[in-house]
Amino acid sequence: MSSGRVPSSPSLSATTPLLRRQQSAKKRESRKSAAGQDGVRVFGVEDGKTELDWRNDAAQSFMWMSSFAFAGIALSVIENEILWYTKVGTDVEETVWTHALKIGVVGSTVAALVFLFFYYDAQLKVLRASGVEFSPGFSLISLNESRLLRWFCLDLFVLIPQPMPFIHFTFEIMDVEGKAPTPYTADCIFMCMMFCRLVYLPRFVAQVSLLRQELAYRMARFYNVDINTWTVMRSLLSSDLNTLLFFIVVTVFSLSYVLLLVERPHIQGTGDVGHGLDEFETSLWVTIITLTTVGLGDVVPATKLGRVAVVINSLAAIAFYALIVNIIVANVQLSPQEHRIVEFVKRAGLQKANKQSAAKVIQTCWRQYRTNVRALSKGRLNTALRVHPAIRNVLMQFRYDNRKAKEQHMDRETQMTRAVYDLQATAAGMERQLHEIQGHTLGRGEGG
Repeated sequence: MSSGRVPSSPSLSATTPLLRRQQSAKKRESRKSAAGQDGVRVFGVEDGKTELDWRNDAAQSFMWMSSFAFAGIALSVIENEILWYTKVGTDVEETVWTHALKIGVVGSTVAALVFLFFYYDAQLKVLRASGVEFSPGFSLISLNESRLLRWFCLDLFVLIPQPMPFIHFTFEIMDVEGKAPTPYTADCIFMCMMFCRLVYLPRFVAQVSLLRQELAYRMARFYNVDINTWTVMRSLLSSDLNTLLFFIVVTVFSLSYVLLLVERPHIQGTGDVGHGLDEFETSLWVTIITLTTVGLGDVVPATKLGRVAVVINSLAAIAFYALIVNIIVANVQLSPQEHRIVEFVKRAGLQKANKQSAAKVIQTCWRQYRTNVRALSKGRLNTALRVHPAIRNVLMQFRYDNRKAKEQHMDRETQMTRAVYDLQATAAGMERQLHEIQGHTLGRGEGG
């Protein structure tokens, strides 16, 4: 005899995560193979890879590019410190180590540029796989048509400045007071410009997060939303306090070192050690009191480039304060459940106040009634209850408390009902006016 059980179909039985992953992999492989047959282009596939595959390649390329860019900053800092502590007066003595470090900086920059090209090539293929049509290949024309040329040029401008081996020259800039020139080396200026590479840090963190967002990509495609680097970066900066604090610490130490770089040559050239910005601890102190808007004024920059660095500190402080306030407000806000509890407590308090006001009205009326009875028994005139000052005051307080309770605790349904009633009343008034106008018109016609 049959047990009465209905045999499950293969499509219904494949509900385990392992089987679902295998089916998804088979679908991707079939789409890739279809894209490679006879040169037929399939939507969602470019050069044998899906859009998600190219997004992952772009994220990995950007991470490698950022890593080489940050490594170049570290090597340049070491090279600059060696040059500073081995210089005699204003003369810089190049050594084998400094040349080797500069070559390492150039090598890291070249590697970063290579991965930069890989990154934008993957971005173009992501757009092609998503259905955007523009010129084939990787070229300035395709970058311009895909609106990536501006970002590509900005990234090139950030990566190119660096200390070059066997290239050294010195120039002078007058200090703030105009008394003595400050000698700057080319390595010092290029070193300051290399810190612009730190703008890759938020994008680097965002790309790390993007590599883990395969499900988010699929949900975003379902809701027709584009999840890109800027979306994830805005999400991290507006909701994750730990990530924001990490960026603040990196910014503080970086700007402190830049301030040290532009102020230290002034002390070496003029011998003015009064402002004390030739030490990293003092530069860090000035950066912190500038970011916190304290500004004690005990230590001030003596060079024009130092003032530029302080202005950048102030602008960074404005941005960080806005982000911190946004995160604090988001964390302090009540959840829907907590908001309901608070509303319940408020409602209970208002109901209690309303009951007390009603009790005061009854008590005052009763007392005045007894007073009027005694006055009537003794033959004196009575005071009407409705015009008595004490009764009018408690009645006004009761009306105020009652109206406040109704306004505070009116739920959405009551608000919608009131709005519907208002619309109905308005429509009825307009209809009456139309009838009146029609009646006047007919009356004039008959009279004529």
